[in-house]
Amino acid sequence: MKEQRQAIHNLWINSFRNNRRRNLFVILALALTTLLITSVIGLGMSFIEASNKQTVQRVGTVADANLNDLTKRQVQLLKKDPSIEIIGTQQTVGAVDSQRLKNKKVQMALHWYSKDEWNGLRKEAINNFTGKFPEKDNELMAPLAALKELGITQPKIGQKISLPCQIDGKMYQKEFVLSGYYKEYVIARVVDFSYVLVSKSFADKYGTAVNSKTYSIKYKDSNNLGKQNKALAKKLKLTEMQEIKTTLRESSQSATSVIIGVGMFLAIILISGGLLIYNVLYISIANDIRFYGLLKALGTTKKQLRKIIFNQSLLLSAVGIPSGLIIGFAISHVLIPVVMKATNFSEAVVVSTRPLIYLGAGLFALLVMLLSSIKPANYAARVSPVSAINFTESKVRKGDVRSRNGGKLYLMAWRNIFRDRKRALVVIISMTLGITSFVAVNSIVKSMDFEKFVLSEMDYDIVISPSYTQFEKDSSESKMLEKQHVSQRLAQLAKENDNITSAKLYFSAPVSVTYDKQKFSNYIRSYNQFFKYSKINEKQIDPNNFNGEVISID
Repeated sequence: MKEQRQAIHNLWINSFRNNRRRNLFVILALALTTLLITSVIGLGMSFIEASNKQTVQRVGTVADANLNDLTKRQVQLLKKDPSIEIIGTQQTVGAVDSQRLKNKKVQMALHWYSKDEWNGLRKEAINNFTGKFPEKDNELMAPLAALKELGITQPKIGQKISLPCQIDGKMYQKEFVLSGYYKEYVIARVVDFSYVLVSKSFADKYGTAVNSKTYSIKYKDSNNLGKQNKALAKKLKLTEMQEIKTTLRESSQSATSVIIGVGMFLAIILISGGLLIYNVLYISIANDIRFYGLLKALGTTKKQLRKIIFNQSLLLSAVGIPSGLIIGFAISHVLIPVVMKATNFSEAVVVSTRPLIYLGAGLFALLVMLLSSIKPANYAARVSPVSAINFTESKVRKGDVRSRNGGKLYLMAWRNIFRDRKRALVVIISMTLGITSFVAVNSIVKSMDFEKFVLSEMDYDIVISPSYTQFEKDSSESKMLEKQHVSQRLAQLAKENDNITSAKLYFSAPVSVTYDKQKFSNYIRSYNQFFKYSKINEKQIDPNNFNGEVISID
C-alpha cells in the first residue's frame, strides 16, 4: 500500500514536471487573478478611506454634531447619555486685534479646546503636529496657516509671539509662547477667518458667560444621525435659541444603493478572475485526458486519478496565488500613492492593505482552482480507457462545413472558435467582463476630478481686491475715487482679454451707523436665532463704534 502511494506520488510529480508550459500558463492565470482582485479592491478601499480622511480634514473634526448654549442640567444629561462616545468642549475667548490682520481682512479668534475635544475629535483631522497641547496661561498652539497670517513662516517651539487681543470689549497686549503647531485644512477653505488655541487656564481666567461654550459629540453609532439628533434634542429639551447641528451633511444616497453598486462591481471582478482560471485549467486538463486514460488502463482507480489532478492543482495554487498576492501588495504600495497624488486626495493619501483583502483574494483563487478541477477530474475518472485515448474536445458536425464558401480562412476560423460552444461562450464572457472592469475602474478614477468639484462650489477662478490700510480708509474722497477708477479699468481690461469669459465688478466701503437699540433689537434677535454659534451680545455693542459695510453688485 505504501509502495502504491509512493508510485502515485511519483507519477503526478513527474507529470507535473513534464508539463512546464501548461504549468506556466496556469500559474500566470492564478497570479493575474489574485493581482487583479487585490489591486482593484485595494485601490477602491484606498479611495474610500482617503475620501473619508479628506472629509474629516475639510470639516476639521470627527464629531457627529455640535450643541450650543447648554445649561448645567442639559450638560449633565448629555454626559449621562449612553449613546454618546465622546463629548468635547470649545469656546471662543476673544479675538486678535492686529492691524496686519485688518489690512488682510482676516479675522482671528482666540479659541480653546478641552483635551477631549482635541485628542478625541480634532487631532485626527490634522497633519504634521509638532509640540504639545497648551497648558500654561501664556502658552499658545496654532495652525501653520494662522501663523503665516501673523507673519511667522518658520515657527519654532518656545518662540515668543506678542499679540494685541480684544477680550470682553477690553484691549490687552499678550505675550505668548508657542507650544505647538500643525497643518490644518479648515482654514484653507475659509480664507477670511483663522484662529489660535489657548490653554484651559487662560480660558478660565478670561472667558465669561457671554462667550458661551459649544459642545461637540460623537455617537457610538454614527448611522441615522438625523434621527439620533432629534431624539437627543427632545431629551435635552432644547429651546429655539439652542441648536443641535451635524458637522457634516448626511449623504442623500442610501447605504443600500452603495452596497449594491459596490457588490455588482466586485462580482464582475471576481467572475472575470474566476473565468480566467477556469479557462486555462480546463484547457490544460482536457489536453491530458489521453494520459489519464492510459493510467486507467494500467489499473489506476477513479479515486487515485482525482487525487492526481487535485494534487497538481494544489501545487500550482501554492506557487501562483502567493506570487499574485506579493505582486499585488507591491504594486498597491507603489501605484496607489501615485494615482491618488494625481487626484484631489494628494493631502489624504491612504494605502489600504487590510489582511482581509489578501486573504479573501487567495481563498477565492484557491476555491476557483479546485472547483475548476472537478469537471475534468470527474470526466477522467468516468471515461473508459478506449474513449480517453480517442478523446477529442468536440466533434465537428458534417452539416457545419457544407458550404460553397467553406474553404475561406475566416469561415474556418469562425467554425473553429464555435466548435465548442460552451468554451467559446465562457471565453467571450471572460473577455467582456475583463474589459468592463477596466472601463469601470478607469471611469471611477477619471471622475474624481477636482476641477469639477471646484466648479460646483464656485463659478469664478480668481478674485482681485484692493488691500486697505487704516490710513487709506481715512483718506480723501478723491483717493477713493481713484481706486474705483483703477478697479473699473481692471475689469475693462479683463473683459477685453480673449482668455477671460466674464469679469464682474462690485464695490464695498466701510460705513459707521448710528446705533439705536430700539431699531436694531429685532434684527439682532433674529440674527442670533439663525447664527446660534456666533451671536451678537447687545451689552458689548459700542454705540459710537457701530460699523458695517455697504456693497454694490453689478
